[in-house]
Amino acid sequence: DYDGGWSTSLKVETKEVLPDWQKGLSNYWGAVLHKRYFRDPKNVEALSQKIEELSKIITKKQTKKFLDEYYPVVSKFVKKSPDKDHLDIK
Repeated sequence: DYDGGWSTSLKVETKEVLPDWQKGLSNYWGAVLHKRYFRDPKNVEALSQKIEELSKIITKKQTKKFLDEYYPVVSKFVKKSPDKDHLDIK
């Protein structure tokens, strides 16, 4: 796909819209194990089905519920060293 092919001779500034993990299946082609797995259309279909299944479980409402439950516990730890030294929180 020639990503970055002109990076030495042509400087083009692009703003990344998606994080790496959302850029698609091509991120995994470099790993032999992943390449073998995704070469089989049945595996791609199984992964797609699992993602669809999880997208019904992992919702904004459920995520907010978890965050609200975990915040009181986790905030005690991230607000003191060593975590606070490496996080941009107050």
